Amino acid sequence: PWVATIFLLTLKYLFLKYSLELEIQIKSLMANQIAKVYGIDNYLDKNNLDDNASDELKEKLIERINKDIDEEYKIHLAIIHYKDKYGFVPPFVLTKVLTFGVASSYYGLLKQSDRQAVSKYFKVTDKFLKQALKNLTMVRNISAHNDRLFCFRSKSYLSYKEIDKNYKRKDNETN
Repeated sequence: PWVATIFLLTLKYLFLKYSLELEIQIKSLMANQIAKVYGIDNYLDKNNLDDNASDELKEKLIERINKDIDEEYKIHLAIIHYKDKYGFVPPFVLTKVLTFGVASSYYGLLKQSDRQAVSKYFKVTDKFLKQALKNLTMVRNISAHNDRLFCFRSKSYLSYKEIDKNYKRKDNETN
């Protein structure tokens, strides 16, 4: 039994480690895309989000992000600096304080062209990355909070048909 316990703890650790690395990468890509397309000071506008999403969903996300900014004010030095000096928080600072769940939701509500710009980095479609982020958020939280990972079943299935069919693996690539 102790071998199984060690195996499961190692598995959780690996999921957590690599999901944190992916989280950093996703957030950075999103911040760069948002800043490039919408600027650094007025990007939290529902018109900058997916036209097919409901206004209620967009407003709820923006409200949550603003709440996170307010909660981090006076705690996170970069938030303090930008709010006090410039009156806004740029996307590259915002992504430092968003949870992975909120960042995943934000990605899902970006305009399709913005999602595609981010997903292109991973050579997958925006739809696949959106599904993967939902699952990864759940697995990351299970791993981080020491919950049962071995019996986890997602209700959000990944469709491998969404992987970019045009991607050609180079001979010198290992993965």
